[in-house]
Amino acid sequence: MVIARAASADSLEDAISFAYRSNPTLLAARADLRVLDERYVQARAALGPTVGVSEVHAFDDAYVDQPASIFGPARTAHQTATTDNAQLVVSQPVYAGGELETAVSAALADVRAGRENLRQQEAGVLNTVITAYADVLLSQNLQTIARQNVEALNQQLAEVEAKFAVKENTLTDRAQARARLVAARNGLVEARAGFADAQARYLAAVGVAPGQLEPLPDLPGIPPSVDDAFDAADRANPQILAAVYTEEASRARVAQARASDRLRVSVSAPCLSNLRLSTSPTRMRGES
Repeated sequence: MVIARAASADSLEDAISFAYRSNPTLLAARADLRVLDERYVQARAALGPTVGVSEVHAFDDAYVDQPASIFGPARTAHQTATTDNAQLVVSQPVYAGGELETAVSAALADVRAGRENLRQQEAGVLNTVITAYADVLLSQNLQTIARQNVEALNQQLAEVEAKFAVKENTLTDRAQARARLVAARNGLVEARAGFADAQARYLAAVGVAPGQLEPLPDLPGIPPSVDDAFDAADRANPQILAAVYTEEASRARVAQARASDRLRVSVSAPCLSNLRLSTSPTRMRGES
């Protein structure tokens, strides 16, 4: 199978850089974190003022019976009136029983937990990329060794065949040499298959096919002892920290639910009001 590629990662640093930019798992985790960031912004916005606009349009159409009087006989008047009222109101929460504040705390804890989940995803991708990189180098070396073994056994078989022709070797020697060569060729086929499999796993992890890879560099930041590794995990392990922040978010939401039954106080003030009233002249029934 031939895989077309526009670029190749020739060093471990290149491989990690490609994976960080294109790995679908990381892209999805970053998108999830942006959602949590937006929820935090929305929770903060609930503490600020809100602006509302209302408009009322009313139309009255009525027939009014007017009894007879000294001014004239009884009659029925037709009256219509139209009223338009538009208003802009600004409202500022003053006290919400702590519900808005706890919502902000829960959203902030969600953001922190999301960041740690992203760190965990990054660590998993980093481990996968390093493993795939090392596997390509290992399988490539194994393939080289297997090919050199086949070449050496071919030479040995040629020598055995030559000695067998002059009666210096037996049929058993020749059969054993041929058997070793067949086993070496089978090993070469397996090594080539392993190399192809390592390349495919590298492509899946990094996003580009491997080029001529450089040797693995020394990995920095490795704890000097097992105890130091446990201490570092207790302080900075993203899975542990994500669980801690998730617990904080759950506690904040419990407090938010309890605060929802408390008194709420807000201040509202109209900023703009427009009233327009129009009436039609009164018509007597029968008038055109």
